[in-house]
Amino acid sequence: MSFNSPFRKKPLGALVKVEWASEGDKRGRSFKATLQAEDGGAPSLTLRASDFYDRPYAVTVYRADGDALDRLRAMIDRYGMTAWAELPLDRSNIVLDGLSTGITLIFSDVRGGRQKREYYNIAYESCLPDGALEALHAFTDCLRQWAVPERLLETRCEPRSAGAR
Repeated sequence: MSFNSPFRKKPLGALVKVEWASEGDKRGRSFKATLQAEDGGAPSLTLRASDFYDRPYAVTVYRADGDALDRLRAMIDRYGMTAWAELPLDRSNIVLDGLSTGITLIFSDVRGGRQKREYYNIAYESCLPDGALEALHAFTDCLRQWAVPERLLETRCEPRSAGAR
């Protein structure tokens, strides 16, 4: 797929965490997928889902490939996704009682002996450039590939407040 975007902002450092979340409808449905490597270990994909405000999260954790964050970083750079965080909301695309969906990208770099983190929040409700939805589908499909039974590491329940980390 070719993507012609005038945006080519490249963040500092390595991609260390990706969050893809959808929440906020009348019932309180909430879904969050988090890909990260804990303490320099292998990356894992953690899914938290709840279908109502007062219900706990069903949490499943999957083993991701060792190069998972590098693959997603290549997509981010290819499509210039970090620049999308600066785009205005599309007022015609906002539904007050509907799900709000977005992606958070977290990068880290060490400069002058100190760690610096950069955060980019991409809202699906923004005025995204042409081709962005195809890029977002490719990005989330990449995340989904690790959520398969043979990669399952753990299942558990968590109170809703615990998933806010």
